[in-house]
Amino acid sequence: MDYGDYFTVNRESLVKVFSILSNEENYPIYFHCNGGADRTGALAFLINGLLGVSYDDLAVDYELTTFSFAAGGIRQRSKL
Repeated sequence: MDYGDYFTVNRESLVKVFSILSNEENYPIYFHCNGGADRTGALAFLINGLLGVSYDDLAVDYELTTFSFAAGGIRQRSKL
């Protein structure tokens, strides 16, 4: 998958997630994955950005997933 198309391909899922997040009756909300990258990492990036986290901090936090071995091995970006 081309990650440049991530938000286009996953538009319906993102609308659903932010609809859930916009309803305070759903709180607390917990989401996770093994490595914290890709879908979950992108969602965390968006939520934290909306909460005012600086772009530099968002980028550093997301790139830390490059070093994750939780998904069963070295992540693709780790090979760069």
